[in-house]
Amino acid sequence: MNVFEVEQMNFETHYIYRGKDFRCLYAPPVASPMHTHTDFYEFSLITKGSWINVYGGKRRILQKNTLIFFRCHETHAMYINEPDSWHLTFIVTKSFFESFCQQHFADHPEITRSPYAEVMLSHESAEHLIAIADHWLQPSDSEQPDLCKLFLYNALHESFLSTQLSKPIETDLNTDLNRHIKDMLHHFDQFDYLQTEISDIYRTYPASQSTLINQFKKYTGYSIVQYRHLKRMEYAAYMLSVRRCSVSDVANAIGISSISYFSKKFKEHYGLLPKEYQRRSVNPRVDWSENNDSHAL
Repeated sequence: MNVFEVEQMNFETHYIYRGKDFRCLYAPPVASPMHTHTDFYEFSLITKGSWINVYGGKRRILQKNTLIFFRCHETHAMYINEPDSWHLTFIVTKSFFESFCQQHFADHPEITRSPYAEVMLSHESAEHLIAIADHWLQPSDSEQPDLCKLFLYNALHESFLSTQLSKPIETDLNTDLNRHIKDMLHHFDQFDYLQTEISDIYRTYPASQSTLINQFKKYTGYSIVQYRHLKRMEYAAYMLSVRRCSVSDVANAIGISSISYFSKKFKEHYGLLPKEYQRRSVNPRVDWSENNDSHAL
């Protein structure tokens, strides 16, 4: 059974949008039986409650704000874990997805090879994706394909570039150091450290600076400076698209005093200047034939 047959069987009345290359739906508490994605890639974002995802012979409980990704030929099922649970599901054809990745993420060929990705988004990142989807209820049909492209771009960015799939901390690390690193990550997720000087962050913890730097990178794959940059850009995108803040207010909120420097870094990260990113998130009549700049740090 292919994914469209499954969705049509269970969620026929819940589509937000259906088109040639995309379909998007808010799924109510109805189970989605085991099915194989023969011609489609899929993203699902848990928006309420929790779900059980069965994949690769394992059952995973997916909590609110979890984003999962499946490529073609992957088989899985979604079952309700608690009453009144919902997820936002976005599916895109194989041909369009691979062409889109080649155009916008050519430096990341691992995206089309990844069999499964699961990330826990911050509240702000999840709300950002939901805000894009909410616009599907409002615009004309001519705008909706561009909204789909905007959603796909941001979902790929969150899954493979912005949100780091952290590795478990090595068991031979000092217990206090484990706690320090987890505490640091918690503060970054709460955006407490966006305006804080890096030197002041180091002084917060009794471990030496070099030990914190080395073990933080071992745990996340990023330096502390790089990780803070990711979180700054994540929060900036949320403030621009969801809270509709001005560019100067966003730059100030994340601790960057120079608007030009913030704009430069934001464009390096998302491929768009802040005002253009904000404009497209509200009225996304986007010419996606143009190449974006590098998406690396």
